[in-house]
Amino acid sequence: MTDESGPSGFLGRLRQRKWIVWLTVIGLLVLAGGVTFITIVVQAL
Repeated sequence: MTDESGPSGFLGRLRQRKWIVWLTVIGLLVLAGGVTFITIVVQAL
């Protein structure tokens, strides 16, 4: 199941799955924003 036309190696496979990378980045940003929001709310109590 290896695609020989694209770049090989870990980074090559990563470039073919850009949506996974973007999903991870967006998920981490949402998580960080949620933690910040929760921290502000807890400190305000």
